[in-house]
Amino acid sequence: MLPAFSVRGFGLACQPVARPQSRARADWPLLRFLVRGLVALAAALIVAAPPAPASADGARTGGGAGGVDALLAPFESGAPMPPLIAGLPLAEGRAYAILVQIVPPYVANMQDPNSVRRAMIRGLNPIAVERAGTQLGHAMVGWRCADGRFGLTGKTSEDSELGEAMLRDGWGMAAVLSEFRFGRLHRLDELDPGWLRALERGAVRVVAFEIGAADCQRMRQALARYLTHPQRPEIRYTNLPDPALMRGDGCASFALWLAGEGGVFAGIGRDLFWREVELRDSFIGHGTEVPEGVVPFRMAEPGHEIGVLRLMLGDWSTGRVLGRARGIDPELMTLALDRAYARAGQPRERRLPGDDALAQRVDAAAERWLGGFGRITPVRMGRARAVVMHRR
Repeated sequence: MLPAFSVRGFGLACQPVARPQSRARADWPLLRFLVRGLVALAAALIVAAPPAPASADGARTGGGAGGVDALLAPFESGAPMPPLIAGLPLAEGRAYAILVQIVPPYVANMQDPNSVRRAMIRGLNPIAVERAGTQLGHAMVGWRCADGRFGLTGKTSEDSELGEAMLRDGWGMAAVLSEFRFGRLHRLDELDPGWLRALERGAVRVVAFEIGAADCQRMRQALARYLTHPQRPEIRYTNLPDPALMRGDGCASFALWLAGEGGVFAGIGRDLFWREVELRDSFIGHGTEVPEGVVPFRMAEPGHEIGVLRLMLGDWSTGRVLGRARGIDPELMTLALDRAYARAGQPRERRLPGDDALAQRVDAAAERWLGGFGRITPVRMGRARAVVMHRR
């Protein structure tokens, strides 16, 4: 009998998976393009469900100051820092945590499920993608400690073909809510060219927050624990909202967690960016095949398959409610960072509607939070903008 963990009306079955027999298939260029748009939305639909236990085999090792330095070397050296981040006017002898959010050329308003569907379709617009420099959203986190150590990393997944296979098999948005055992933290020399273009073209939010010298070292120690934890959270790319549980995460939740370890969100907490959403069988399916290395998100009835065209063109506000999920909404993260830009005299166009009650709460909380910094430095580099929040 398979163990299952129920969360707020739906279940996630954790089971060993085996590679299915491969199907004969034609080339699907449009579907592959669609999958990239779907994956961009994975971070926006984060579901709190415990994934399957992982083996400790292959976990990194390291301990003590020397061990931490060796573990973090790929994120602190080996390639130049992107110019916008390297050029931040960070005061010498002080420490900073840095949040980097690459913003996609569409808005997924989580209040309305069809807004998410329309955003997925807008993500296929090549003109918008070219202007933005990227099709996919992403989040990264950096640190510049008082001793000069300067690092940057983010969570990513290596095998996009698995999501494509699950979409073909009828899983619908469950394909991007599943756990993929191909996650990793990217090094400085592995930054995607699309992310670098976005940093140059301004489709990005970069905000540096001054923290204490000891807080910065705590960030580094937390990252070292993450890399060496026996549950191997690094390889587990999932939409679990709290990386502190060491059971996996996505790019936004990882970045917010590590920045929080440095005290960036003291007084407001990371749950400021969480939103509860309703999940329906109009966009959550249950396919038949499970690729090796995937713990599928099982919520709909077995055999309830959703084709790609139905997923793109159907009405996501209809269908049976399967449960509710609470997780990080990247648009709320963008909203909070945009308040820092506004305080620096660099206002950005508002992405969420003004009647969004949760967005209003984030607005008010962000104003109080950012008001605790004593000095703000706006940064301009070509088309790109950034902000540095100093304590004094």
